[in-house]
Amino acid sequence: MTSDLHPDPGRLVVVFTTNNPIQRYMVLDALKQAHIPSMENDICMPRRRIGHNILVPEKFLADARLVLSQLPFPITTGLPSVPPRIVAARSDRWSTWILAVGFLLALPLPCIVYNGQKRG
Repeated sequence: MTSDLHPDPGRLVVVFTTNNPIQRYMVLDALKQAHIPSMENDICMPRRRIGHNILVPEKFLADARLVLSQLPFPITTGLPSVPPRIVAARSDRWSTWILAVGFLLALPLPCIVYNGQKRG
């Protein structure tokens, strides 16, 4: 049973999958401007969101594909590739280690300089 406030959307289908926030907003905006009802849902792994699915009612699928085909990037569905923030997190580990080792090596430096000035 449906009401006027909450019409039955029918079966929802995925029309776009991304981990890029700009593409996500462009797709949602294009669908909104075309008056195509849509919703998004997160693709999650344990403790981490890795992307977003954009869904539309099945009866709007052809219209949604037509609207999205005009966007300046490829329309993809399925799991996104490794998200940029996860790759960045991996590269940040190296920089963290380099900074930590540099800090530990520089820590005794003031003591050496102070002791050298005291003798001379």
